[in-house]
Amino acid sequence: MTHDDSAGTLGQRATKAGVKWSRVAENVAMGYRDVSAAVNGWRNSEGHYMNMIGDYTIIGLGETKNFWTQEFAKP
Repeated sequence: MTHDDSAGTLGQRATKAGVKWSRVAENVAMGYRDVSAAVNGWRNSEGHYMNMIGDYTIIGLGETKNFWTQEFAKP
């Protein structure tokens, strides 16, 4: 799993989606059985947790086939 893909970096993807941002962050996870388990995994990781409690004002969430993501942005 990676934060970059064929569509570019997180910042490039946010810009392409029309998000005006000065700072972006992303949490990704795979293999957790449900959203509570994924969030608990992020909470137990300092870097992921810091994203979750950061001063971001825009958030996007997604899940497909046990792949989980949180996207954070600050204009």
